[in-house]
Amino acid sequence: MPFGGVVLDKRGAALPIITGISATLISGILFFSFQSILSIPLMTIFYALFSGGFSLTFSNLLTDGMKQLPGKLKGDGNAAFNAIQQYSGSIGASLMAAFISISEINAHGLSTVSATARGSQNDFLVLIGLELVMLVLQIVNFRKARKQIGAN
Repeated sequence: MPFGGVVLDKRGAALPIITGISATLISGILFFSFQSILSIPLMTIFYALFSGGFSLTFSNLLTDGMKQLPGKLKGDGNAAFNAIQQYSGSIGASLMAAFISISEINAHGLSTVSATARGSQNDFLVLIGLELVMLVLQIVNFRKARKQIGAN
């Protein structure tokens, strides 16, 4: 996170946020692609890429978002951002567990291991889709912001 803050201060919010989302997207694709042959070293590398991307993204999104609020609302904005993040994390974990359970229930002759692996693949596909949506939304957001700055 400190590295992301330095990049934000020197280059603006777009670079660390877009880079961070891209890193989480790449890690999701790697986890999905190599799921059947994952080893501890591969998982460590892929998760380090994910964690680095998340660190670049999360704190810089908060910082960039807080710039939009007047001073007296910054505390409320910070509390809302953190509450939404906690709530979203619990919903996300529940949904991922539900996808795995659905795959296990609908296994139709597959072993529990194979059904769980299929559910995990579905989880990674959902996460990759969400990361793509985040990336597109942030690119559009930063382009609009750049145009507004240029128009003023």
